[in-house]
Amino acid sequence: MLTMSIMVKVMVNLTNKAKFPLLLGFGLIGVPAALLVTMMGLAALKRQRVPASEVSKVGNVQVEQVTADISVQPGQPMDQTFRDAVNTAMEAATAAQIASTRDAWNYVGELWNKAIALMQAVPEADENYQIAQVKAVEYQKNLDYAQARSQALMPSIGASKAEVRATFGQTDVDFTFQDAPANDGPPRLVGKSPNGIALMELYGAGDALNKATMATTLGTQMPEEYVDLAAIYNVAFLAKTAPSYDWDAWFGKSVQELAAAGSGEKRVNVGDNGILLTFESHSGQYKFFLSVEPE
Repeated sequence: MLTMSIMVKVMVNLTNKAKFPLLLGFGLIGVPAALLVTMMGLAALKRQRVPASEVSKVGNVQVEQVTADISVQPGQPMDQTFRDAVNTAMEAATAAQIASTRDAWNYVGELWNKAIALMQAVPEADENYQIAQVKAVEYQKNLDYAQARSQALMPSIGASKAEVRATFGQTDVDFTFQDAPANDGPPRLVGKSPNGIALMELYGAGDALNKATMATTLGTQMPEEYVDLAAIYNVAFLAKTAPSYDWDAWFGKSVQELAAAGSGEKRVNVGDNGILLTFESHSGQYKFFLSVEPE
């Protein structure tokens, strides 16, 4: 049975730079040494950061923004909720006309999100109920557009989706990747491990990588080698998404401290990026979440 002490021991050992070469050479219980070498790609860890000139290329988000036209007939009575939704949508449409920064597009997104919630809250008894439901769907396109524009203006974290996908998608690692649905928030590539313990999300338009997350979940009934793989996934994830990060200095210590506390989070700044590690344990499950994004 997988226990907290075993999990911490393995995670720390695998993230200790002094011991990692030995593990690469001799392999782990149930984990082929070839997989470790493939995952880490030690010769490829020193990836160059994406030049600033490349970041601007992600701004061409091909999304057509719909208008805030309500098509309410003159003299048609409006419920206050519907009226508030209309006013909020008009405010969002106006703000979108002048938005040019990430903060401005985030504000536009907040307004569209509020307008959607208000349209969805129009009571069925109101004669504008049907049009409110239609507008809620249309406004979602506007929200998606605002989120895409905000994402496109976010700085790169110094890697690309293609680089990360190439590492985790190759033979013996076998993550599967697919784009998130267009109506499901900001554009991102979602990767899943074959054993079901890891979920990766790579945010950004095109090949630009503006934010990356890795969630790993372990259970007490899982074999110990799954902890090996979880540690490898996390170390490789950091090595690919935060190339300048010295993974010996922080991750292992953070795992120990968070495990002792039972839950919590740790943060560290690496160059222009911030790394967040959160941990929680509940009912025999241990959940790690890593996030890398510009500060």
